Parts: sequence; structure tokens; C-alpha cells
Amino acid sequence: MRVMRVFVQVDANAGKTPVIILPQSLAKRMAIPTNVPLRVSFGSRQAAAAVAIGSGSATLIRLNPPLAQALCLPGPRLARILYFRDEHRLDLGPILGVLVSRAHANEPARPFGHFTPFFLELIASGARHGMLVYAFTAEDVAADRSTICGWIYRHNAFHRARLPLPHAVYNRLSSRLSEGTAASQQLLLQLRNAGVAIFNERFLDKWMVHRQLSTVPELASSLPDTRLYQGPATVKELLDRYGLVYLKPTNGSLGHGIYRIRKEKRRFAIWYTTLSGTIRRVFSRWTQAAQFLALRLGKRPYLVQQGLLLLTYQQAPVDFRVLVQKGRTGAWGITSIVARTGPAGGIVTNLARGGASLPAAQALAQAMPRSAPRPSLSALRQKALLVAKCIEQTIPGHFAELGIDLAVDRQGKIWVIEANAKPSKIEERAEELRLPATLPRPRPSALHLADYAWYVYRQQVTRSEPAWPPGAR
Repeated sequence: MRVMRVFVQVDANAGKTPVIILPQSLAKRMAIPTNVPLRVSFGSRQAAAAVAIGSGSATLIRLNPPLAQALCLPGPRLARILYFRDEHRLDLGPILGVLVSRAHANEPARPFGHFTPFFLELIASGARHGMLVYAFTAEDVAADRSTICGWIYRHNAFHRARLPLPHAVYNRLSSRLSEGTAASQQLLLQLRNAGVAIFNERFLDKWMVHRQLSTVPELASSLPDTRLYQGPATVKELLDRYGLVYLKPTNGSLGHGIYRIRKEKRRFAIWYTTLSGTIRRVFSRWTQAAQFLALRLGKRPYLVQQGLLLLTYQQAPVDFRVLVQKGRTGAWGITSIVARTGPAGGIVTNLARGGASLPAAQALAQAMPRSAPRPSLSALRQKALLVAKCIEQTIPGHFAELGIDLAVDRQGKIWVIEANAKPSKIEERAEELRLPATLPRPRPSALHLADYAWYVYRQQVTRSEPAWPPGAR
């Protein structure tokens, strides 16, 4: 799609009724009639405006305050414009809303907690497309669902502003609890009904993912033996077969609530994580271990999964997180692949639980035992892409990124451990407590998300058959 990048500015001296001031060369190139009102759109907002011809830069569009207010334009900005001749409408470019669980107005440097640095990267990434990127919570949406009082970033600070509904929403609700509330579900439904594309709209259920992946022959053999927990007997069955099993909550994330159980001769060892660290309990009889597990798990749904003998790095098991994302073409691609090791004595490799990351190629090259075969990075990538495509085709929801966890055993076999629809955005480097003087250089993961939001916008607007620019489709 060919589009034109312009700068949109508010002109306080341009009358009391909605007026848009276009450079003569731009109006001529777009073939915009100047003798009839022009419909101007910005996200969900539209307003009719008189057209005036102004002098100055060929890429400067000016709106007077009444028009800017009607469109909820938050101030001067770069935009990419499209003109729809049949509708006689000028669109001022894409908007991406980022839905977060909460915002802390009393923490100006980190209103969105650990997600704040990545949000700044999204803003920088969106600027390449003339895209406005703002954050909001469910409580920030107006009662009539026509506008949002969101958070924008300007002059090295976060500000609140009344904004249009966006073209697309990136769902970064941080917990299943906040996503599952009636208010959140109603909001998501109403946004969808308003034509807003919502991607990564839901957390994934581990049991549902396992069942769907097991229907694909190329993936079924890569899945650890996994059962839905029906009581301690389910654990005992797999423990007798494999000697090592994991218990995982079907709706868990960040390594919370995971148990490792190992059969050690006539004893049973159980590891689990608390705020104080990893706890190890040993029981001499299975009935004791079973009673302990029943009390700890309660009625929360769990999976029982075969434990694997994996390659190790510096005496710790290693697995691989593959970030799979959609980009400017709407197709899945591999953004990154990193190896992760757990902390000493830990039971998970999650970075939020004290794990560490390193380049995947380094981990494969230096993993122990040295004599063990190992797959190529290309094989890991292809397996992750297959998982992403299967999830998209079989599980309801609109996904634009997935964190796929893979592991390699000592025979060199690749195993699919799980998939995460809300992969972590926390950087390993120490985070500064103040806002940067300039927007950070975005990581590829932020660039690809903005590219995909641009792709979604392009798909939406081309359904309306824009008449300008030529070749816009």
C-alpha cells in the first residue's frame, strides 16, 4: 500500500466551525473537492469540515480547534493519510490501543509497572507508520463506549487524553483474573462489535492447547505424556511409568503453582516454589505424598506431565523460548529464540522465577552431555511455527504473538512443552527508575507488533476501496 506521510497540526486561528486546511498541491494530487464539506476520520471519530487551501509545506495539514476536538486529536502528530473518494473522507492514520490491567498515576515514571519500557518501544515503533499508540484500562472507556481516556506519551512524560476508539487493540491484561472479569469480557465484546480488531485477546488453557496439538501428527509425537489431574492416582500412574512428573495449573503462568515429583527408590520427593524460594519435601510413603498434594492443589484444575531428561547447561536443565509473531504481511515468523536455564535448585526456567537466558546457539553448542545429539536452530524454529499455526487454526481467538516453549532431550529430540499468549516483555538489563530523555530504540518484538497493527489497519481500510493514493491496495 502506498500512503503519504504528513504532519497534522492544530491551528488556533482557523475559525469557530470545523475547518481543515490542506496544501494546494496535496488537495490537487488527491483530487479533493474544496467546495463541499470533507469528512475527516481519526479512529472511531468522524466530523464534517470545510476545506480551506493554505500555503506552506506540501506535507502539513492543519485542523482548527473545533475539528481537532471533535476528532479527539491529542495534539500535533505524524500521520499517514488515505482519501476515500466515494465517501469523500480523509483518514488521518492508524491508532493502536494497548489494554492494560492497571495504571498508576502516582508513579509517573512507571505507570504500567514492568510493562512501561516496552510500551515506550511500541510508541517508537508505531511512529514509523504514523500510528498513534496509547494505553488504557477497562475503567478508562467512556460509558457510551465512544471514546477512551487513555495515556499518551509526549514531551518525555505520560499524559491523560480523551481519544477515539482505536483500529486495533493489543491485549496486555496481565492476569487471567483481570481478563476474566465481567467488565473486561463485556468491554472486549463491545470493542469487537464496534469493528475494533483485538489481538492476543485471551490467555491460553494448557489442556486445550495440548488436546489441539495432539491432533496434528507432526506435533503429537513431540508432546510429553500429559493427563488432566483427577486426583493423586493420576500422578502415581505417570510417576510409576516415568519416575519424574510435573504438576502444572491449566491456567497458570510465570511458573506459579508448579510441582515436580520424583520417585527416589522407596521415597517420593516433591519440589515447589514459594516467595522464600524452592521447597523440597520428602515422603517415605506414597499415601503421605498423595495427601500432601491433595491438600496443596485443592480443586484447582491441574495437568500431570511426563518429566523429561533434558540437555543441561552449567548443571541446570535448559529449554528454549521461541517468540513467534505476525508482522507486516500478516504471516507468522520467528522473532527470537533464546535458551533459558533455571536457578540453582529451581524447578522452572522462567525468568520471573530467577532463571537466566543465553543465546540458543550457545546453549546447543555447550550443553551437556557433550556426546548427546542435538537439533539445529532451524528445526526448533520450524517446530515453533507449526505450533503457532495449529493454535491459530484450532483455538478461538485472534493471536499476533505466541511464546512457544521447547525442550531438547539427551537423544536430541525436540519436545513441545507449552505455549503462552502473553509472553513476558521484561528486559533482563537493570531498569532505570526514570523515564528516558528520548524514546528507546525498539526491539524487534515491538517493531513486529507495530507492523502487524499497520497490517490490520491496512486490511480494514482497503475494504472501503480508497481512491487515493494510487495503488493503495
